Amino acid sequence: MIKCFDNNFSCKVGNSQNSFPVLSGVRQGCVMPALLFSIAIDWVMRQTTEDQNRGIRWNLFTNLEDLDFANDLALLSHTHHHIQEKTGRLNTYMQSK
Repeated sequence: MIKCFDNNFSCKVGNSQNSFPVLSGVRQGCVMPALLFSIAIDWVMRQTTEDQNRGIRWNLFTNLEDLDFANDLALLSHTHHHIQEKTGRLNTYMQSK
């Protein structure tokens, strides 16, 4: 599906009638990279924050551990120490992959 989404892409410069194929890179305004990042970072954050209640209270039963948007990630916590723990766990996990 992803390959099909990005096949047969071409560009034109200015008012030129001629187009040329784009064989690499990311299309301007393409939503696919942000979607793929969100899926990947959500999985990574679930692995690194599993069984860790270090976030901020979202409701009676849930803590909000992080906020992810496009290619940005914000770790959430009430204490500096817990943020350091999260950063360390994330760093250790990513270095092991």
